[in-house]
Amino acid sequence: MDNQLEVKKKVSGGKLYRNFWLISLLVFAILFIYFNFENLNYRYDIAYQFWTVIIGAISFCFWIFSRFLIKLDKILRIVFLTIVVLIISYLVVTTQLITTRVITGSGMGNFMEKKTYLACIICRDYKRGNVVSYSQNKLVRDFSEHIGRIVALPNEEVEVEKAQVRINGKPLNESYADWTGWDKNFKLKTRLNSDEYFILLDKRESGNEFTDIHTIKKSSIVSKLL
Repeated sequence: MDNQLEVKKKVSGGKLYRNFWLISLLVFAILFIYFNFENLNYRYDIAYQFWTVIIGAISFCFWIFSRFLIKLDKILRIVFLTIVVLIISYLVVTTQLITTRVITGSGMGNFMEKKTYLACIICRDYKRGNVVSYSQNKLVRDFSEHIGRIVALPNEEVEVEKAQVRINGKPLNESYADWTGWDKNFKLKTRLNSDEYFILLDKRESGNEFTDIHTIKKSSIVSKLL
């Protein structure tokens, strides 16, 4: 009778880990096909696939060890489920809610180089003056996010001339802007679409339209720095 109970525990514990392992393999395959064969570029696709592999590896190890540690089945289950819950919670929080961003370079003035800031991913109410991280290229995996400050909002007309930003013809007061190295002969005038934002660095050095000025879509914004 005792042997039968022992075998039952062995099978029961093994099934839990085996099922998690099989599910992780299935999820990984689905994610791989979804993100790669559909040519999608969700910036956290590799993170999801990586942690799916980790959960699968942990499940497989617990499955193997459970065969030899039958008496510790209850403890193993608690430890296993705790690890899985912690991994899933971490993944959800850092890819959907809030994370951190490290500022590199001196382009943001008071946002010092190599300083870490909280960044809200779920925040979608962008206002003028917000510092945001964004990805310019949505067709390839560009993990080097850019940092900039929102200067103009959707549907606004923005003009840059003689180291001055005008919004709908009115000068914009920017106490944070440093125009010291800006090319004052540079001129730009454009009207934003309903889903576009006009981004500038705080330290404006060259007046190069390709490196200093970015008009981005709302979908390109990854997070808002807090």
